[in-house]
Amino acid sequence: QRQMCIRDRFWDSLVDVSMNPASQIERVALLSDAQVLTESFRSAGGQLISQQEAANEQMVDFVREANGLIANVAELNEKVMQTMAGQGNLNDIMDKRTDAVNRLAELINFTVMESVDGSISLFLADGTPVVMGMDSWLLKLAVDENNASFYNVSVAGPNNTRAPLSGGRIAALLDVRDSVIGGPEGYLQQLDDFVSLFASTVNQIHRDGYDAYQGTGRDFFVRSERQMREEMSGLLDRER
Repeated sequence: QRQMCIRDRFWDSLVDVSMNPASQIERVALLSDAQVLTESFRSAGGQLISQQEAANEQMVDFVREANGLIANVAELNEKVMQTMAGQGNLNDIMDKRTDAVNRLAELINFTVMESVDGSISLFLADGTPVVMGMDSWLLKLAVDENNASFYNVSVAGPNNTRAPLSGGRIAALLDVRDSVIGGPEGYLQQLDDFVSLFASTVNQIHRDGYDAYQGTGRDFFVRSERQMREEMSGLLDRER
């Protein structure tokens, strides 16, 4: 709503200048409103990037929590097998393992298989195991090739395959980071497309008009040297 009001004010100022092009007051007002508008676009992009980074950081915390639970389930499997052989309180250990499995299910989606020895195995969507009896394979964080600030999640082990996370909080955060905010159809790209179209539309109108010296063909919105340096830096980061 605020963004729309800022755009409306800019358009109103543009109309005022077109109606009274010789007025210095109208020109100054237009430049001021244009500055507010560009800052609002920049602020919106910054907020989206901050939300994207926050999703990445929370995902990292959840991966660490999931790894603790995966290891705990494997440890409790060992205790269940020992208890079924006549050592300890089975119900108490089973309750602890159920609690760990339920907490893990909030973070990642998996299938549970129970063995005759009382142990359970946990498999991801494609059959990749994270727990089999007393053995466990933890989730591993690896730097994203396209963005050094982000992490991808894989399963530690001989194959080191990318974890097929189809549900749970970790997958939801990855989706927010890479598809809802990032990605070719995410909010960041939508904002970039809108700003580009908006600037090109205004520039086309401006090029058809005349400045105070009867000159024509000039753009209203232009990229600053700082913006071009930041864009080039971003490209280099993605290539590393």
